[in-house]
This record gives sequence, structure tokens and C-alpha cells, in this order.
Amino acid sequence: GFEIVRTDGTTTTFSYLYCITPDSDGQTADALWAMRCEVADQTRAFFDAAFKRSAVFCEITVERLTTKNAHVDHLRPMSFQRLARDYLATRKLHLADVTTTKSGPLKPPALSMADRDLAEAWQAYHRTHAKLRITSKRANLKERKAAVDFRPTPTLF
Repeated sequence: GFEIVRTDGTTTTFSYLYCITPDSDGQTADALWAMRCEVADQTRAFFDAAFKRSAVFCEITVERLTTKNAHVDHLRPMSFQRLARDYLATRKLHLADVTTTKSGPLKPPALSMADRDLAEAWQAYHRTHAKLRITSKRANLKERKAAVDFRPTPTLF
């Protein structure tokens, strides 16, 4: 990853994927990252519960996993991005409407959704609709994810 140090002393980190994502101001990426951070406790709890069993196997490759080589993934067709898009649609919102605030010194920094009511409703939506699974890091990162269109749909009237 890369780190930018601004003239005012603030910093931000990003990857090359961030650079090639068609989002000129980073707001879309930040909004999605904040939405991920808001449900991190849910994915962490799922991960921890899975490893309390005697053995954990990747649901894609069936290889035996350890806490070092495992990821939590959203089961298709309801990918994380699709969940986020559908949630925002239920609120008649778009990613551009999600404002974020830095909430920690992690790299990349943890972000929060600035509107706490919206964040709590998102957490509840994710808890209800997300179908999680344990996969190997390799299989999860290699698996082709369907593109999700976050562009606002034009209104006809």
C-alpha cells in the first residue's frame, strides 16, 4: 500500500486498486470501508465462533484452515457490496450520501458512518441479511466477485 502525507500533516493510506477504482474523490471507497468497519464485530464473532469447533474447512476448496489463513466471506449472491447497495436502496440513499469519520489509527484507518442512526440500522440489516462463510484467504481473494453498480439510477419523472 501507499501512504499520502498532506501538507497539513494528515495522512491517508491506499492501494493500487484504490487508484484504478472509478471514484474521483474516494467517497465511494470510504463509504464502503466505513460500512465494513461498522459490521466488523459481526464478522469477527462469526470467525471466532467457527474456530471454537474442532476443525474448520474452506467452503470453496475444502482445505483445513487455521486462524492465520482464513477469511470471512459473504456467500453469493448476496455479496457485501450488494448488501450495502440494497440496504442503501431501502433508505432511498446512495453511497455518496454516506458521510464517514475516522475512528481509529489502524492502517488502513478504521472509518465510521457519521450518522449513527444510519449505522445502527445498517448493522441490524447486515445481521439479518448477511450469510457468512469461512474460506481460505487465497480462495476468497481469487474468487471472482460480481460487480455491483452503485451509480444512482436516473428518475424518469
